Amino acid sequence: MRTFQSLCLMVIFLALAGNGMADDTAYRTINADTAGERVEIAPHLVEGKLNIVDFYSFYCPPCKAIAPDLEKLAAQDGNIVVSTIDINRPGTRGIDWNSPVARQFQLRSIPHFKIYDEQGELVAEGQEAKELVVKMMQEHGIE
Repeated sequence: MRTFQSLCLMVIFLALAGNGMADDTAYRTINADTAGERVEIAPHLVEGKLNIVDFYSFYCPPCKAIAPDLEKLAAQDGNIVVSTIDINRPGTRGIDWNSPVARQFQLRSIPHFKIYDEQGELVAEGQEAKELVVKMMQEHGIE
């Protein structure tokens, strides 16, 4: 467990080390045309960057509240890419817990985060990932 925590702290350090401006792909929805459908994350990860994947729904108040801060984080740090995945299928009102993507990733709460390191390896998910994202935002003065 201590090794995993050390790895997470190293990932945070590496992410915070760069302060370059992010490019236009730093904050994006990767399933904009296929909302709610199954999605493969790996092809959307940006190699050499810390990738934060955010599962969200328009009907989720916490998701809507954190979205602007995630966008700021990606804009402020050129080493971070934030990719959002909309779990709602078109025409569905309320959080679509039965969508193919929600079932694929066994989502029980949102926002739900996955953090991948620069090599595309999953380093944190769920509550642990959320805590790391909040810590990164605090380190960047975003609260």
